[in-house]
Amino acid sequence: MKEKDLHKNRLELLGEMSSNIIHELNQPLNVIKMAASNLANFDGNDRDYVVQKALKISSQIDRISHFIGHISFLYRQNAFRRQRFFLGKALGNIVELMRTSLELKNISLDVNVEMALPYLDGDIVFFEQALLNLVLNAKDAILQKKRDNSDQEKITIIIKPGANEAYLKISVIDTGIGVTKEIQGKVFDSFFTTKKETGGSGVGLSLSQNVVQYMGGRMYLESSAPGKTIFTIVLPIPEQRDVIDDRFTSESII
Repeated sequence: MKEKDLHKNRLELLGEMSSNIIHELNQPLNVIKMAASNLANFDGNDRDYVVQKALKISSQIDRISHFIGHISFLYRQNAFRRQRFFLGKALGNIVELMRTSLELKNISLDVNVEMALPYLDGDIVFFEQALLNLVLNAKDAILQKKRDNSDQEKITIIIKPGANEAYLKISVIDTGIGVTKEIQGKVFDSFFTTKKETGGSGVGLSLSQNVVQYMGGRMYLESSAPGKTIFTIVLPIPEQRDVIDDRFTSESII
């Protein structure tokens, strides 16, 4: 993976997620402002009230710190570092980063988990970037079809066992415009894009495919028709040395 292409793709992702970043920072800042105002106007002797407001401010600062930390970590790392990570954590991060910006466009993001989520061998930062590219492509496909925000559209991420029990499948399904037969064979080509007028560089899907291959898997366009496009990632499941929480479901992600 060329560092220049990696950097270009991350800048595109950052621009796409700008509305979500603003919301995720504004919400806790408003809570902090209100709690601070309550304390400034409080002239009583109720220590419990003061402690409650102080703890609320502290928790919201922690929320901001966590969010900024994840964003900076995602965009700082340039070298692929193979290490074991929990798939559920990566999925949760994707939902946290994308949900608000999708909701603003009246697009739902659903995660359906049909297996106990394993730990994977790879790089969680690069894996999240690869999956973000698929989700953002799905968003763009839906927006090309939508003329307004009146109809609810959907992006679904499905995680289920592969045909071989040593593998799992991650499918990203959207209800967008679809991929025409003429370009289906080109979607993973470097610098191929149908979004030049909006600044698309064409490195996103190519980079995502490279990341998946680094992890010993493959990524492909499973099917595409107007109203339903499926991109699928197949990854090997390493021997699970770590404890897996079988209770981890889509509800705990979102």
